[in-house]
Amino acid sequence: MVVEFSSTDVEVQTLESQRRRPLIGHGAPREDDSQRTLRSPLLTSSLVASRSPTASIASQTHVNSSARSPPSTFLGFRHRHYTNIRELRGKISRVPRFWLWPRFLNNSFFARRLVFAGFLLSVALAWGVTMYNIKIIQWLVDFSARNPEDFERCRITIVFSGLIYHMLPVAVMLFLTGSGLRSFEPFKREVLEPNNSDLSLEEGDRGFTSVPKIRRRFVFQLCELLAVGALLYDAGLVLYFPVVLFTGAIYACDSYAMHLFTVGGVACYVGLFIVIYYFARYREHIKMQLGAFTESDQTGDIRKHNLDLNRDVKTVMPKKMLAVVRTRLYYATRRGDLQEMREILDYAQARGLTDSEYGFPRKVYAPPQIKFKFFAKTRRNPVHVAAYHGNIRALELLEEYGFDMTALDKYNSVHFSTGSLFWYFARIFVKRPSNSLENTAVSIFQTTLMTPLHCAVSTGQVDTVRWLLSHGACPNTLAQASFRSNRVPPLFLAEHAEIARELLIHGADPLVIPDPGFMNTMTPLQLATRGVGR
Repeated sequence: MVVEFSSTDVEVQTLESQRRRPLIGHGAPREDDSQRTLRSPLLTSSLVASRSPTASIASQTHVNSSARSPPSTFLGFRHRHYTNIRELRGKISRVPRFWLWPRFLNNSFFARRLVFAGFLLSVALAWGVTMYNIKIIQWLVDFSARNPEDFERCRITIVFSGLIYHMLPVAVMLFLTGSGLRSFEPFKREVLEPNNSDLSLEEGDRGFTSVPKIRRRFVFQLCELLAVGALLYDAGLVLYFPVVLFTGAIYACDSYAMHLFTVGGVACYVGLFIVIYYFARYREHIKMQLGAFTESDQTGDIRKHNLDLNRDVKTVMPKKMLAVVRTRLYYATRRGDLQEMREILDYAQARGLTDSEYGFPRKVYAPPQIKFKFFAKTRRNPVHVAAYHGNIRALELLEEYGFDMTALDKYNSVHFSTGSLFWYFARIFVKRPSNSLENTAVSIFQTTLMTPLHCAVSTGQVDTVRWLLSHGACPNTLAQASFRSNRVPPLFLAEHAEIARELLIHGADPLVIPDPGFMNTMTPLQLATRGVGR
């Protein structure tokens, strides 16, 4: 049976379908399919063109009417947004050349705090500098003629406040790092090329031979040094403050303008600490967003220029190859990349680095010596890295290529950079984030040489401890350290019952007092039972 529809029926159905158009949030009518296809950058224009041409007459009327009517400001922004989506089609948007728009700043809560606090402080400091140069100096000249007895004490107060106001350049530099200006961007943006995996080891390109490092820009390193200088400068002002307080200089000036100038200086003094606080938080937040959780994961890109090209090529190239092999092997072990580790070790054998002249790996990773009872340089032994992270497969691979499973090395080391210098002073009033994986070595005078077994025990790697003990690791080897309290066997570091059991089974002495007669006076058994019964 064939059903015929008149034009009137079609119009009625069209009007009913228009009245039944589904609604979305806040009661607004849902967009037509022709408009909604632009929301997804993954949909191509061919998919839109291949749609069934059964769109409703009301939808076509809506599109045609919107095309004829002049778009509002909101619709204009919306149209440009859809145009950008159509052009990108899943690609990454280009970064602005000079200024990152506010939507980029929303990526960090501390960036907004830094900019807001820094801008207010800069305005206050600029007001103080202007007042000092325009009015205060002239007022001091008049005050010296009017009241010469109190002039010297009043001048001390004015100088104290003026020293604070002249920190204006530091405040401006610090808050500009969070402003979004590309010239003050903290970290360098590097374009990763996908086809650079076949770079040879001879080139030693650090960008592709190690864990990707965050490159701090020179301006940002300068800001870190300025922040350190500001902290030292403020510390000097604290030492100068008793002179102002106990000599009665605060009450020597008889002008309300001078009192306002002094109070403003005190407020700016506190504000500078607030700006440095937000600068430290902003620095850590952005650094962690980029994947750098320790200071050693980022660099200022300075050391790579230290190669002496005037030396003999025959003496430089093998040493350079050996340095590249060590660096790549260290970072490949940190990542747990077994394939790259094998490629690097095969390369070292093919280049003759395992010969007696170079002695890779035993001679290269020989235990360092503690010099002057305090200093030692780490070998960056991959065995310790694998044991620390519990990577048994990496340990098996390294043992296959002749690495010593009982060698001593300095695992924790101090990282020298402007960032480390900044945190050395900033930690006085800024607490490090709880998830910041910083090294425990905070002093160059604290050196501890430990075995891979020490590393595995300290991180609770039960299977790794069992594997090392079964491959000849001695459970009674003492760590060598600049401080006698750190010269202990692995059993002193065991906080896991199963690890302590494995060490005792393989001959660890629970009654030993390491390095007796000095700092250590308790046995492992006494340490284990010290908290029992309380």
